[in-house]
Amino acid sequence: MTIMQRVTELLHRPPPVTVRLLLLLLAAACLAGRDPSLLTAPRFWAEELTVYFAAALDGGGALDVLTQAHLGYYSFIANFAGWLAAQLPLEQAPYGTLAVAAVVHLLPFAIIAFGRSPLFASTGRKLLAGAVLLVFGAAGELFLNAVNSQVHLAVSVALIYLELTRSPERGWLATLTGITALAAISSPQACFTTPAFWLRWWRRRETADLWIASALTSGCLLQAMVVLLGSGGRTGSRFRFTENVGEWLQGIIEAVMRYPLFGRFSDNHGWMVLLIVVAGSLVFAAFQIRVLRQGPRRDWLLLAWGVSLLSILASLGMRGGDRYMMFGAVLLGLLLMAAALDPEQPPVWRRIAGGLLAAGLLLQAVDWQPRFAGFHDPGWSAWSDEVRDLRSGQTDRVHAHPQWPGVDWSITLPPPQ
Repeated sequence: MTIMQRVTELLHRPPPVTVRLLLLLLAAACLAGRDPSLLTAPRFWAEELTVYFAAALDGGGALDVLTQAHLGYYSFIANFAGWLAAQLPLEQAPYGTLAVAAVVHLLPFAIIAFGRSPLFASTGRKLLAGAVLLVFGAAGELFLNAVNSQVHLAVSVALIYLELTRSPERGWLATLTGITALAAISSPQACFTTPAFWLRWWRRRETADLWIASALTSGCLLQAMVVLLGSGGRTGSRFRFTENVGEWLQGIIEAVMRYPLFGRFSDNHGWMVLLIVVAGSLVFAAFQIRVLRQGPRRDWLLLAWGVSLLSILASLGMRGGDRYMMFGAVLLGLLLMAAALDPEQPPVWRRIAGGLLAAGLLLQAVDWQPRFAGFHDPGWSAWSDEVRDLRSGQTDRVHAHPQWPGVDWSITLPPPQ
């Protein structure tokens, strides 16, 4: 067997466990490479410090800290990250939130690496799906912080939906149900996927769908209770229409047309690029209309649309933004991948899907690091400097990132003993 034949066989057959682990390590290396400085100089990000770490310092105990609701919803994972950070020496505290965020960030890659869905059946397919997950919708504000880990948990649930196109083994189903339960009590966006699982269970009567739907329903009830009781704060400022309804509608359309493939690439690259992006978005819209009318995978499309819409409606001021569009971007990217690899699809639509997918991968990969620039600045003070100034008595306030002009993510701490 030649080297090329061995490579071809490796890419087209289900990989062994060792290869799956290597794929997960590759994903971890890619994430670490986006900002290697975090390994030696971790930081708190925004509400990680001012809400969750502060609450952990003020809390009466682990149970009290882990059951608090903040920011208009309940997030076990953010509470746990803040509590874990509070258990570490002050100098190393941000490693607590960073570690939790890293694990959550890797969960979707783990589902792809160890998944048994036909979409993730071979090493080659896993690599391609991992590439989609890595760059599609990967906004800088979503990178390795616990407060926005809810988005990665929601994406994990979307991948579980794709994974359950066939009945899983009992142990794998238990793992996926555990991930879903964690997402349900940490991510309102993950709860938005609940109707999709119930509808599919109603059609197929598969036990796996019932377990996942039940776990998500429990989370929905919890999140609804927090919202209705107003115990998490910010509820009043969250549910209101923006002053410009046209801008609101534009955001919804952008979430499912331009953003999934092109992100913010066209914003600062001139008219020629803008025209290409508009043309590509219209072709993408035509592809989605065909899927909606003829299938297959119509349910994937409706799930992407529905969660994108609900995410924008539930955002602060209902204004939307990058963090609310990653779910749809990843799911629509995987829809293109599935169509391009489907031998039962007409060749012309396979080529269109493959071309759109290739364009999205290329442009978002090119823009992957630049779009992170606004969320990392070497000029921002390091946490070690904050603690040093606190211990020396020069200040009683410590700051988180980002440290944009006019933004103050800081809390007051007593001098450490």
